[in-house]
Amino acid sequence: MPAIQASQLTKRFGTVDALKGIDLAVEPGEFFGLFGPNGAGKTTMLRILTGQLRPTTGEARVLNIDVVQEPLHVKSLVGIVPEVESPPSYLSRTGSSSSIWTRAGRRCAKTSRKGRDRS
Repeated sequence: MPAIQASQLTKRFGTVDALKGIDLAVEPGEFFGLFGPNGAGKTTMLRILTGQLRPTTGEARVLNIDVVQEPLHVKSLVGIVPEVESPPSYLSRTGSSSSIWTRAGRRCAKTSRKGRDRS
């Protein structure tokens, strides 16, 4: 049984085919990566395989779990490392992710200060 399996996977956005009839099988223990130019469908494919996006047609299973029927189960079992940004957006004060990072950091800092023994 493949760890990742896709059969005739297609995703259409309006009149644009982001994925068209993709067949894929990744066996347990194999490394898997998607390479291609911008607009090739890499992110779309990963979003489908991680239960974040429904395919237009076709089937996909991860760890023998149907990504359409049980997306929350798939999400609970897999992780994804997104593309590398240079510089990382969390270091920029202009990006929305930086505000989330900053707020999370402040919340952690406040929590750790409250728990300190001040004697």
